[in-house]
Amino acid sequence: LFLNEKIFNLIKDNKATWLFVFMFISGASFFWSQANDPKEHLYLIIKIIIVIIPLCFLEIGEKELSTLLKIYLIGTILGSLQVIYNYYFNAEFYYGIKRSYITGIDSNESAILLAIGYCLTLFYYYRSKNLLILLAAIPQIAAVFYTGSRTGFIAIIICSLMALYLFDFLKLKFSSLLIVVALAGGFFVLQMVLPAENMNRIFNTGEDLSTGEMSGRKEIWEHAFLLIPQKIVSGYGMNSFADTIEKSFMRFNAHNVFIKAQFEVGIIGLIPLLLWLISSFIKILKNHSVFKPLIITLFIVIVVSFMQLSWIYSTNLLVLILLIINIAELKETETDTDTEVSAFEIMER
Repeated sequence: LFLNEKIFNLIKDNKATWLFVFMFISGASFFWSQANDPKEHLYLIIKIIIVIIPLCFLEIGEKELSTLLKIYLIGTILGSLQVIYNYYFNAEFYYGIKRSYITGIDSNESAILLAIGYCLTLFYYYRSKNLLILLAAIPQIAAVFYTGSRTGFIAIIICSLMALYLFDFLKLKFSSLLIVVALAGGFFVLQMVLPAENMNRIFNTGEDLSTGEMSGRKEIWEHAFLLIPQKIVSGYGMNSFADTIEKSFMRFNAHNVFIKAQFEVGIIGLIPLLLWLISSFIKILKNHSVFKPLIITLFIVIVVSFMQLSWIYSTNLLVLILLIINIAELKETETDTDTEVSAFEIMER
């Protein structure tokens, strides 16, 4: 009875209802999957559900959320140092370039996680006006370049622009000028310090986008679009993109969450995923806490990453999105303007 009541509250709350629908359909697609080994992906789905259920039941206040964000920020600083270390001691050349990573995480995904940490750095600087906090941005930005991720580089630019707009930097002329000068100076210094091949790869992002090739992504997507209509409703089943595309194509990473979802679980899976993201963004826009500029920026960065990465089954990502939704659902007593100062004091402590 207790479990049933909790499940009922979960559905009524709608914090992650559509996410569970998507995961259920993805799990059920095991029965029609054309993947070589769908069992491995089924275990992943079960693990994700076990991890996200407690997050849906938790009611986290500003104090706990502030602590979690601080821990995440510190984690990204340590992660950026690990990326730099891995570049010189563990990373291997891939298509003529060394791309580093956080241990156990893909280079592109590592870059996005570090970009999110960079956004937290700007947020805490905005709240405290302490220049020392900006020092954390140095290893974070440098590490993104060491990953060689152009998606991560775009995320850094988005974080910077959104910070200037949402964090009121434009109203603080000194702060906005400082951020712009620091970024420009930082990129100039990085060109002299970081590996030339990584810098060339990242600064050729505009040219790659203008040609429409996007490092082979165009070919991958065109090939996927030829196969999608054949099973547009139910898709080819969990984890089938790699194995199905690989049969007639060399590069088989979807590099797009929405294309991967449509290909593997069809319209019946893509619609719940889109509804979850849309409902989550609406919750974020309705939020009035001191965290609102931060969670808007983080959510936009994550959605932009969906256009280039196919990491919808990443536990790290889903936990982060659910934490953002938890922030957006802070109770009214915690989101009043009268409590903004006390919330800031909590973060400072």
